[in-house]
Amino acid sequence: MEKYLYAEVYGFGLLLLIVVLSVIFQRKNKVLTIEQKLFGTLLIMDFFALATDLVSWLINGVMFEGSRIIHIVDYTIFYIFSGLVFFFWFMYVIYILYRSKEMVLKRLPFHITLLVIYVVLCASSPLTNWVFYIDEYNVYQRGSLFSIISIYSIICMLTVVFETLYYFFKFKGTHQLLTYINIVVLPISQLVATILQICFYGLALIWPITAICFVYIFLTIQDRENSMDHLTGLRNRRDMDFYINYKRKSAKENKLLFAMYCDLHNFKMINDKLGHLTGDEALKVAAQVLSESLSNSDDLAFRIGGDEFAIIGERKTEDDIIKLMKLIDLNSHLYNINEDRFSIHFDKGYAIYEKNKPIKEWLDTADRNMYLEKQKRG
Repeated sequence: MEKYLYAEVYGFGLLLLIVVLSVIFQRKNKVLTIEQKLFGTLLIMDFFALATDLVSWLINGVMFEGSRIIHIVDYTIFYIFSGLVFFFWFMYVIYILYRSKEMVLKRLPFHITLLVIYVVLCASSPLTNWVFYIDEYNVYQRGSLFSIISIYSIICMLTVVFETLYYFFKFKGTHQLLTYINIVVLPISQLVATILQICFYGLALIWPITAICFVYIFLTIQDRENSMDHLTGLRNRRDMDFYINYKRKSAKENKLLFAMYCDLHNFKMINDKLGHLTGDEALKVAAQVLSESLSNSDDLAFRIGGDEFAIIGERKTEDDIIKLMKLIDLNSHLYNINEDRFSIHFDKGYAIYEKNKPIKEWLDTADRNMYLEKQKRG
């Protein structure tokens, strides 16, 4: 009776994950961001962790030919996927907090080291019985080093809570308070479930709760329609304000933080002569050209309205910023060579951030410089 109850709970969790995955993969004209790729990876790994855990519950103590081998292989896979879920969850949180590959890469060595130790312990358990073993009656038993595995998951969850609180208090991002609260829902739920499962052997809580939390996160954070421009796949003006709030407080002393405004030249002519559908395609191409021109991992392109775009980034010198502008012109030219319906040209202007000046003045300067170039083109 107990197995059937667990099967129903786990089956419900798997169904929730399948629904969310189907929503993600059925989307059309959707440019997948790093954040979305990380989240999709999380869902897939959680699905396998939940599925293998379900199999182990169903065959635990059941004897048939090859049952013990299947049980051992299943649990080995389960533990490895479980560790990967915790690992990628931490990386996902770091990215949605900072919107920076660099911040993720900084934390990789420590967490990869922990993950490697975790995987080695789990993968070797069929021979060493360190994490788990399956007895002669095909019953799962915890190994002598099981507590180390539990500590790994607790470390990952606690670091998520710490990083979130640190970011909140350092950068005072009160407008993102709901996001911060939603981020810590999973680790707090996981910690409670882990402690209960350790204390009450045979209780299965962690992975069904994880599945429910991921669905909740999808609805509240990952599927944030108000932060993404659906046509181009770029972030919108609201998210640019959030990114600026982070960058102006974390900018490196030896680099120049810049804002570059880019406007599609004669975009109205494209819309009027070729129609709005072609105009939409031109905006997508413009977004692609800008994205492909950014080589710095901390540079981000935004669509801030209509045919207006912006880039927020860092460079060592002003010459490097000018080189970026020339690269955008070059990539636009390379596209235009093979396009006979419309041409992509950007009017551009930039401004360098000065700590003692208001953000609005900084952005207004970039916007004004862009219009000066527009006036020169005529």
